[in-house]
Amino acid sequence: MWAGQFCDIVDRLDPEQAGILLDVAYSSWLENSEPTRCELEVLARQIVGEITADDALTALSLQRS
Repeated sequence: MWAGQFCDIVDRLDPEQAGILLDVAYSSWLENSEPTRCELEVLARQIVGEITADDALTALSLQRS
């Protein structure tokens, strides 16, 4: 499964944060496609409070364009 490719990102989070990240990523994967490393990095940064939700949306929209 794709999640194994991103252990380094998930391992930096506490178990609750990792669960949130994997839930969001899995939902995205079901709706669209496999999440990219960049998308997971941005989401992880939002989950730990390094960036705001608005910053995350901006970063993700720039990455997709």
